[in-house]
Amino acid sequence: MKEQKHILYATAARLSRRKAHVVSILNMCDSLHKRGHVVTLAVPKEEEVEEVVAQYDISPEVNIVQVPTIDISWLSAKVREWVRLWSFGKAVRMLSEEHDVVLTRDWALTLYVEDYIFLHGKPDFSRRNWKKRLENAQGIVVVNSIIKRILVDAGIEEGKIHVAPNGVDIASFSLDMNAQEMRGELGLPEDAKIVMYTGSFYLHDWKGVQVLLEAAALLPEYAFVMVGGGTAEIEGIKKEYKGDNIILREKQPHKDIPRYLQAADILVIPNTDNAKEGSHYTSPIKLFEYMASGRPIVASKLPSIQEIATEDIVQFVKTGDAEDLARGITEVLSDENTAATLAQRAREEVQNYTWDARARVVENIL
Repeated sequence: MKEQKHILYATAARLSRRKAHVVSILNMCDSLHKRGHVVTLAVPKEEEVEEVVAQYDISPEVNIVQVPTIDISWLSAKVREWVRLWSFGKAVRMLSEEHDVVLTRDWALTLYVEDYIFLHGKPDFSRRNWKKRLENAQGIVVVNSIIKRILVDAGIEEGKIHVAPNGVDIASFSLDMNAQEMRGELGLPEDAKIVMYTGSFYLHDWKGVQVLLEAAALLPEYAFVMVGGGTAEIEGIKKEYKGDNIILREKQPHKDIPRYLQAADILVIPNTDNAKEGSHYTSPIKLFEYMASGRPIVASKLPSIQEIATEDIVQFVKTGDAEDLARGITEVLSDENTAATLAQRAREEVQNYTWDARARVVENIL
């Protein structure tokens, strides 16, 4: 391990929204702490912050600072957000003076701090002075080699860019869990083949939930369990899809996701290619969690997924094609040997994709 550093991870994201990046932020803080560093996480002050953090196995020694921000309700949405970010950035600048380095995935915060490592690094050439902001960073950590190539082609020094995919806490996915027991505890069908999807429903169109619902209509013999929607989304799906083989659950505490995954027979990632964010710029946390669960996976054949998984780990299907998704699901569920082999190989491969492995990449920049 390297010399102990005082690290400030700063994000203007609201933890209460519980998006996938919250999983990454909290686990990165915890992993860097476990590697011997003093870690502080600065976030905007919210009532639900403590409740959200409690859903993750984060060391209490990770110091979480809730920063009050200026929020003027009568301003236009754009100006209101600018004022909020400005007030948060000013506070982060003061906090940064007490730390060796700032980690952030927020473009706005790069305007307020000097010694920083920029995480994720999704190309956004519409940002003012985007190139200068990246060049000023001590290092840039991107989630896949696709983004690295784009940044290098845009003129960013290659040696400054480090690839570190997202990861998973493998210890959370104990293979001692009994699928039937999990189904009983979660109120899921005990006598049906379960096809499961976890994640947001319509937050992003490229998640492919519509394709999954169409595939469910083609496979009435299987139970399709979808976990992660909002109340309005679930009510909308219930009105549009009358099939009795679709089970919808609202967003669950993240610590419960392993139980859901291991109650399934097969897991699906139906992402589409209608946005670069999903097809090229992401490193799906659900992919690593699926791989750790010991269940076979069917996924859209997209560059962002192929960056991690090969055909001997995942059953690939055509992107945006409900019929091909249904075919892939049926092929895997009808062949126990194939299902077991895919699951085993995925479990072996995911050992390379832990939050600690990602933290080591960041540590080497310090």
